[in-house]
Amino acid sequence: MKKIETNGMVGSDGVLSVQLPSEVTPGEHKVVLNVDEAPSPGKGHPPPDREEFWQALTIDALAAQQGVRAIGSPDEIIGQGSDLWEQDKEFEEFLAGIHERRRESATGT
Repeated sequence: MKKIETNGMVGSDGVLSVQLPSEVTPGEHKVVLNVDEAPSPGKGHPPPDREEFWQALTIDALAAQQGVRAIGSPDEIIGQGSDLWEQDKEFEEFLAGIHERRRESATGT
């Protein structure tokens, strides 16, 4: 058994959310909890007026909240951003940089 001390967020629906260290293997675990009687203000605990952040929203409700809309057709976005680079070489260098960072991240170098 491993003791882990961390902060968690209990929503109004009684669901507990916690961030566990990466060394905890994925899967089902037996968990023993000690819960303080009163919520502790601090890191990871939003003020009570921010509880709506933790509520699950449908995609439509989230889009409405953020003021975005679904595109009707891919034709609406084709060609968008084509003026970001003056020359193709700049775009190719941008892509090469992304690929290099991904390789470094994957190999840990």
